Amino acid sequence: MSFDSPKDLIKWGRDGTNELDAACRQFFDDGALKGFTEIDPQTGEKLRKVRQVKPIPSKITRLANEAINNIRHSFDQALFSAASLIGKPMKQAYFPWASNPTDLDRLLASANRGIPAELHEVLRRLEPYERGGAYPGGDDTVRALAKIAGVRKHTIALRVGAQPSAVVIHELTADGPFSIPSFQWEKQTMR
Repeated sequence: MSFDSPKDLIKWGRDGTNELDAACRQFFDDGALKGFTEIDPQTGEKLRKVRQVKPIPSKITRLANEAINNIRHSFDQALFSAASLIGKPMKQAYFPWASNPTDLDRLLASANRGIPAELHEVLRRLEPYERGGAYPGGDDTVRALAKIAGVRKHTIALRVGAQPSAVVIHELTADGPFSIPSFQWEKQTMR
């Protein structure tokens, strides 16, 4: 038993995220968004808005799901491989995604999980729980992966959406006072 399978899954996950990035860039480059200006009826101010005018292609959702699931499954397979390499193969391996250190200890002690005791300290060092004020450590990225892959992974696929995360203003001129309101996403049907 080696770590070839989890390494493949990680590579496929990385390849998938690269394909996803390219598909998203293409989606936006192909005019998925349309900018327009409206006048706020209450203030008379000009509001610059952006509307999503094309639906997100199912290919983007598929690529996101595949990349996330490949990476997520690599954790289970790495645990399975590690247990096999120390001579304590597991019937099934489920990585102990935890909510905090106490939860991790509970999962490691669970007879249902059957994780060999020799791997407990290694798994504790990975800190597969989110950071919290009540305890040190934690890995928010790894925990976010577990949340995205989700407990409902057998009932519904990941839904992909768009939300602004930053705005770049290359040039701004004003004749007098002006304001930039907080950015918000208005839910509308696509036109």
